[in-house]
Amino acid sequence: MNDLVYDENSPSYFQPNLSDGYLDELDRLFDRICKSPNDREKVIETKIEEVEGRLPDHEPAKGSQQREEYIELQKYIGVLRVLHDIAEVRYHIKKDPDEIEGYPPVVVYPPDPDRFSDNPDKYKQIEQRILEKERRAQFDKSTREFIRTMENPSRHKGRRIDVTDLIVDGEEFYQDLHHLQDLERDEITEELDDLIQPYVQVAESGVTDPHTGYDLHDIWRYFRYTWRTPYNTVPGRNINFLIRDAARELHPVMGIASIASSMMNLKRRDQYLGWRLDSVEEGLKREKQVNMVEHQLPKEERTPDQQTVEKPVTNYLETEQEWEERSKKHCQFIRSAVENSIEESIQNIRHDDFLTRFDDLTERDFKKATETAFTRLKQLEGMGTYVFKGKPHILQEDEDSENFENVFDPSEFELRESDLRDLDIEDTDPDSYDKTTLDTIGVSKSDLEALVLADVDEERREYDHQEFEQRLQQAFPSDIELDTFSEVPIDLEATKLDSFGPLERKR
Repeated sequence: MNDLVYDENSPSYFQPNLSDGYLDELDRLFDRICKSPNDREKVIETKIEEVEGRLPDHEPAKGSQQREEYIELQKYIGVLRVLHDIAEVRYHIKKDPDEIEGYPPVVVYPPDPDRFSDNPDKYKQIEQRILEKERRAQFDKSTREFIRTMENPSRHKGRRIDVTDLIVDGEEFYQDLHHLQDLERDEITEELDDLIQPYVQVAESGVTDPHTGYDLHDIWRYFRYTWRTPYNTVPGRNINFLIRDAARELHPVMGIASIASSMMNLKRRDQYLGWRLDSVEEGLKREKQVNMVEHQLPKEERTPDQQTVEKPVTNYLETEQEWEERSKKHCQFIRSAVENSIEESIQNIRHDDFLTRFDDLTERDFKKATETAFTRLKQLEGMGTYVFKGKPHILQEDEDSENFENVFDPSEFELRESDLRDLDIEDTDPDSYDKTTLDTIGVSKSDLEALVLADVDEERREYDHQEFEQRLQQAFPSDIELDTFSEVPIDLEATKLDSFGPLERKR
């Protein structure tokens, strides 16, 4: 099946908001692409290289004419990169001045999602080809330098170590296991308890591996680059894991895993769950069943080869009244779900700490979204940016930003220089208990600490998991001191991979 089959029902105009000169240039590029569709990726890559060559060596000063031209050029480069991406994932590009309104007269169609429904191997082949390009592209200078650093030997506890020491030698592993093939299943299981002792370890950044001296997240990242899919960060929270073997020296890596926030805009999933408008519309249609029924042709239309014809016959599975009642209930449910979701999202946004910072802010400002609320939030953004950038030089009206490597313009955030003096903004732990919270629930801090320590003892009795203390120290990093776990033998019952997830209670 042709992998260029596209979905004609989902066209999108490719008419970006650019200046006339760049739109004309883009139009000429589409002419070349449509004339040579097999070379379109190379044509676009060449164009991107040519346009990037026009960028100045230094970013122009804000407010200058050169700055506006620079921004427009950057927008054009961004458009070209988007065009390259959609060409790479096999979008169909169509230019037709007679039929397509707007400029340039171009629409793009996504590949037909069902084009490989009868050939999954072909689908996998095409997807792997697309992902391989992205995977190769990720090995930029910084990534290559990271890999070289991990593979260059360093000294740890008096011995030379590099990350490849965490990879078990295949021949050695075979020699350890090949004798098991002659044993019974029960004997194999018993032997494996000594030969392989897997456990799961959270690959946290900033935590050093005691066996190699490497950062645990760096170990995870190194092995992540060996996958056939590209390594991209995703919005939301990520928790990464190493699966290691305690039965061998240095506890080599058996595998890696990751838990991440769910992907947004996953079409098939969202349609199934009813999160898309088209799936809602489909659910509101009257339920019916369409069958193809054979009918005899009129006498004058019959031929020796064809006496009958198949015609669709529709049978409704619900009456009009049932359909209307179901549709009404479904719409009420959707309306209620949306309202509750919006209300819950609003309630989960904390703003009481803003009220204590600014005397002119009130609850009403946030409920009514007043100009005061917007102004103060913008100022807070500016303060946070200033602190994040390391409190750089504050730009004065008569100064040129090009004379400084790191500057901050307070006027962009409606701030004055005096607003930035003695800032008390810092990265605090939002989950820790503050004094107000403790007073509200009627518990002293010493009582809370004693309670937590008691819980720790209980956890130690019930669980055998070397990561528990780490997580507890994160929750109370400065106020509670706990004796550190020594390296304990791995308890296979407590770390069984077939029950991967929350801590498993000992039997």
